[in-house]
Amino acid sequence: MLLRKFMSRLGIGSAQIRPNEEKEKKGKSYRMTVAQIALADIAFAVDSILAAVALVVDLPDTPMGDIGGMDGAKFIVIIIGAIAGLIVIRYAAGFFVKLLTKRPSLEKAAMLLVGWG
Repeated sequence: MLLRKFMSRLGIGSAQIRPNEEKEKKGKSYRMTVAQIALADIAFAVDSILAAVALVVDLPDTPMGDIGGMDGAKFIVIIIGAIAGLIVIRYAAGFFVKLLTKRPSLEKAAMLLVGWG
């Protein structure tokens, strides 16, 4: 719909735009957005795992036994760190989306904080 308005302002006739093309672009755009979100989730999960590994490097060994050649307690801390990271990311993302919806003026500040501004 927006594309048609833009094209009509440029003087290009609407007969040149097929409705199927517009639906295909929306479908591809949606899939690309979902893929980018999934990729960001994976990146943050890896980050959470690396942070948990950095935490357990200095922990003393426990008599819990080994899991995959690693102390069992350390392995559990890594798994809990990864799961907690994913859960926090999901809730934090929802919180920030709601906040930016209520106060759109914060969008520029958020982009500056992230470094994309």
